[in-house]
Amino acid sequence: MPHLSSINIIGRIGGGDKIMASVLLLGSTGFIGSSIGNELDKQGIEWVGVARNIRGGDKPTIALTDAPSVTKVLRSKPIIINALGGLKPRNFNENFTAAMNEFWASLERFIRYLQNHPPAGLLHISSAGTVYGEAAERPSCETDPVRPRSWYGRMKVMEESMYRSYAQDYNVPFACARVSNPYGNPTASNHGLIDVLIAQLSKNEPFVAAFPQEAMRDFIYAPCMAKILVRMALEGHTGIYNVGNGTPTSLQWIIDYAQELKPSAVIVERTASPSDIVNSSISTEKLEAALGKPEWAMTIERYMQKRLG
Repeated sequence: MPHLSSINIIGRIGGGDKIMASVLLLGSTGFIGSSIGNELDKQGIEWVGVARNIRGGDKPTIALTDAPSVTKVLRSKPIIINALGGLKPRNFNENFTAAMNEFWASLERFIRYLQNHPPAGLLHISSAGTVYGEAAERPSCETDPVRPRSWYGRMKVMEESMYRSYAQDYNVPFACARVSNPYGNPTASNHGLIDVLIAQLSKNEPFVAAFPQEAMRDFIYAPCMAKILVRMALEGHTGIYNVGNGTPTSLQWIIDYAQELKPSAVIVERTASPSDIVNSSISTEKLEAALGKPEWAMTIERYMQKRLG
């Protein structure tokens, strides 16, 4: 995969048969995608975003269904970072057929784009907790078999497999980042337990806690995550990598600490879904061997103190 210095950077929407960009960022308006966009901006890297839902802003964003514009970007042979999400676990529970149809149509559409115009490289972002399932005896590592317990997790596994197969067939350098529970995107507070908890309590609204009592999760601060993912994409790392903190945190501790910081908080406890995982922990040894041990700019405790303290 070419390094950034070898790519023609123009980064504008314009006429002609190409829209030049170093990076094509899929899902640029989502929680993970907008975190990556912020990091690309910090590094002065020109990029174009693609999203299912177009929002206002000063960055060029293309609708996923706008085939002519997406094709124009792909003709410049960018590096693709795929953070395209949209569907949630509840979508599969509420209307399985509709969720699967939406998932498949989106996946099929973009792979068709890529078959016609292979990129310089492809970094696909997946979900560690949902694809590995229960981590009973030790943290999950990249060589472990995947055992998703929900249809949302199975969708993530299918997505990984389809993009990996495409990359092999078309000789495109491919990496898959299995990200674990990011938090702390200042522009999006509607994703993940920590940010939703803080958002609800800040508005003096009750928070519904529905998870197993002993539940543990690996978390990662979103700006640190974005820095890692941008580096992976631009340096051309290939293979599967777990991206997280490497140390699980008790969900009950997070709830208890939020109540300590905000004694008036109202927490409504509900029964967990049968598909909910109790222990989700991942090994980040492979990532640290490739990129070095990252510096965590904001721990969960400090982040909650900053937002609720």
